[in-house]
Amino acid sequence: MSYSHYILKIDSRDTTFKGTTNPIQISLNNSSSSQIERIIVKNMSIPHVFYNVNDTNNILTISKLSNMYIITWPIGQYTITTYTSYFNNSLQAIAAGVIMTFDSLVNKIKFTSTSDVILLYNASSAFPVIGLDKTIDFNILNGIPIYASFMCDLSGLRNLYVETSFSQMHTLNSKNEYKSYIANIPLIVPFGSIIHYINQEQELDQVTRSKMYSQNLNNIIVTLKDALGNILNLQNMHWEINFKISTSNNNDLFE
Repeated sequence: MSYSHYILKIDSRDTTFKGTTNPIQISLNNSSSSQIERIIVKNMSIPHVFYNVNDTNNILTISKLSNMYIITWPIGQYTITTYTSYFNNSLQAIAAGVIMTFDSLVNKIKFTSTSDVILLYNASSAFPVIGLDKTIDFNILNGIPIYASFMCDLSGLRNLYVETSFSQMHTLNSKNEYKSYIANIPLIVPFGSIIHYINQEQELDQVTRSKMYSQNLNNIIVTLKDALGNILNLQNMHWEINFKISTSNNNDLFE
């Protein structure tokens, strides 16, 4: 069997959703169903505006005697200097008597405290950034410097995942969960740059699948997510993505 190939270009500026550029929905006014053999992401351009400290990793709770001190980093892009500086200057850390410093020799954060305190894992989301085990509390003893268990991690987002309304439950992850992802895009450019992704897997053009499925491509929804399935905040910046769609040669994509 031979196939017809189409390029579907989607621009976030054309979304029918209001007030956001992620997710986006594109209406193609297509009432027919097509025999889809394959859909892949050919290329995409997207601004890297994903902060390394966000609402999923910016809270640290300190327990001192019967008091709780909660430090919340404002969402933003941090260096290790600005990260530790915000902590040390916060009223909550000062009240708890805890100081955070960075040892560049071992790439670890070090704590000192004027009294015995506990960093609570179940009331904190910043443990992975700081370099702490997110399954257990971390104890800091009075006057005894202690390093975090692991290296700190301000590297931020490593990959983004493209989820589409026409790829539902077609991806299996390591947790044996099916997801609606159609592509995994590595973030290899600095914050503030443009991510230019080009699918280099030329052998995909030779793939012939034994099973086709009927699909209506009308209201297409595309969502960018992180590895945990959180919808990414693009700060209302625009982006573009191109799909290559293969159908049976006797079936037009749009009618």
